[in-house]
Amino acid sequence: MDLNTISEGNQVFFKKGDFLKAVQIRKNRTLYMDKKKFSLAGVLGHPYGTKFQVTEGRLVKMENWLKVTEAATTSDMITTDNRDLLDKDSNQKMTRDDIMDLKEKGASADNIIEQLVENSVTFKTKTEFSQEKYIKKKKKKHLAEYRIVRPTTRLICQMYFDTKPKSIW
Repeated sequence: MDLNTISEGNQVFFKKGDFLKAVQIRKNRTLYMDKKKFSLAGVLGHPYGTKFQVTEGRLVKMENWLKVTEAATTSDMITTDNRDLLDKDSNQKMTRDDIMDLKEKGASADNIIEQLVENSVTFKTKTEFSQEKYIKKKKKKHLAEYRIVRPTTRLICQMYFDTKPKSIW
């Protein structure tokens, strides 16, 4: 038994941003977090600190990261800014119903984000920083990604402080 890999019966923390949840790993257990239901069987055998995303009701190790496809050159960064861009609903061609249809069909979060970028009228005219900010915001909304970490004293204290600060004192 390797101490650096996740195995059945281990206590782990699911970490998403600043949110922590303590979970005991069981092969046939399903977990419900962030309005998503998924099986824990996919985490067995992976090292601690691995990032997973929810895909079709199971946790899958994240391999690739969504990158901005058209990076601005340094001369573009100097001359372009966002002062002429208006925040209007018509800037996004996809509707909420289109996004929900993609989710129901089982499209991956990366695919949904790519579709949002392609259907955005103003994405290519934004600065590189604004493009990265847009993608980060969409990933936070549509991508259910979790890092599974080993419980430490600091993380246990942080979890209790975040959820029940009165119980510490």
